[in-house]
Amino acid sequence: PIQVDASLRLLPGVRFGAGQLSAMVIQRTRAIAAADREGFFLVINTEGPLTMRVAGRDVALEEGDGCFLRCSDEISFVRHATGRHACARVDSARLRALVPDADELSGLVIQRGNEALRMLTTYLRDLDDNQGLTSADLRTAVVSHIFGLLVLALHSARAEIAGGLSPAEAKRRAIKRYVVDNLAEQDLSVAQVAAAN
Repeated sequence: PIQVDASLRLLPGVRFGAGQLSAMVIQRTRAIAAADREGFFLVINTEGPLTMRVAGRDVALEEGDGCFLRCSDEISFVRHATGRHACARVDSARLRALVPDADELSGLVIQRGNEALRMLTTYLRDLDDNQGLTSADLRTAVVSHIFGLLVLALHSARAEIAGGLSPAEAKRRAIKRYVVDNLAEQDLSVAQVAAAN
């Protein structure tokens, strides 16, 4: 039998939650992805084996690993045994303002040794139903913290993969990606590219 014990919190620009799931397969089909395209999400495997199929490749997440994804991706999640995970879905426009090449990072595995990921995992776990978050200022701060930790986790994971790239080369590639992604904007300017990078 399928068993799920999960919670979900909704804040402006962020939805996050955690739960325990029995062995099961969850599919984000082409139809679902087409109807729900906007946003990005991070899945963090906190207990037990979790395998995902993203963009035609299998990704195995060890305990503590995370995977960054686009909501527009077709994805299958396979739990072979009962386990736990946490997740956070964030507004795409706000994240792209902070990480212009976020779309290119879909499928990026963030290893459990990533300090920002560990802090984000703890943060999401501790923001359970016991935290009322009744103050608008507090809700704004929580959203800001989640975005900040996610951006740090993405940047450090990308830097690990880039490995031998110098900071100047990594910056040059980021600028080129931004220009290619925004060529359709008629008012694209050097100042806009510089501000985004």
